[in-house]
Amino acid sequence: AWETLEAICSIPKSDYVEEKEESYVDCSKRTKTFLMKHDLWNIVETTTEPTTPAWSKKNALALYFIRESFGTAVFDLIEKISMAKIAWDTIAEMNKSSADPDSGSYLSPENTHALSF
Repeated sequence: AWETLEAICSIPKSDYVEEKEESYVDCSKRTKTFLMKHDLWNIVETTTEPTTPAWSKKNALALYFIRESFGTAVFDLIEKISMAKIAWDTIAEMNKSSADPDSGSYLSPENTHALSF
């Protein structure tokens, strides 16, 4: 657990949190790129759950970064989810209409009404 916390604290929040209003499409692209850069995207794509300490650490990291990247409005909806893949898929499902970049759906706390649930 301490290694996971250390890994989280070693990355500046500005690397994975965008302070300005952002569409679901932009946020998901940015978050996917971040997870790939840190070798965590395979956790989101994995369909089975290996029960190894290394997998658990990567899952915890990916889940943390997903929760933080998508903001408070989304965090409240996925806070009880314990697998990064399920959290990612849940966010995507909630924002299906946002797949169109021109849809205008945004993920900021100020615009939670714009999320498609």
